[in-house]
Amino acid sequence: MAEGLPETSTSADLRFLVHMDKLRRYPTFLKEKGYMPTTIKNMMINVTQLYKHIDHSFQQCSRLTGADINRVVYEVKRLKAEVYRDVVVHHQKVRRRKSRNQLDSGPRTGFPGRCKEESPAAFPRPVHQQHRRHHHHHPK
Repeated sequence: MAEGLPETSTSADLRFLVHMDKLRRYPTFLKEKGYMPTTIKNMMINVTQLYKHIDHSFQQCSRLTGADINRVVYEVKRLKAEVYRDVVVHHQKVRRRKSRNQLDSGPRTGFPGRCKEESPAAFPRPVHQQHRRHHHHHPK
């Protein structure tokens, strides 16, 4: 948010945080950086929490008005709705990809299957219990 602003505009107060044009570009900026939609969603939640924290704890020294903060929180809420749509689409793509990859229900040759076949029993029976199991004891 402070990119391109003079250093003096960020050192005295937090009024630079109400630049709506930069706020609106933030999700696109994150997407272009390669972040997944779910990560962008979480980052937008963090932005909302930051503004709420400023409102509750630092409003006076931030020199932001309640109206400024409310306007930004409303805009972030709108942006989150757009990001949530991307998240839903992303989840559908991932689910489809996983479904296609899991269609083959043949023998498991991967790591979990080999481990199960090759590993010894977790709690082998003591020898005397194995012996009793194979030789039935008949009462007389």
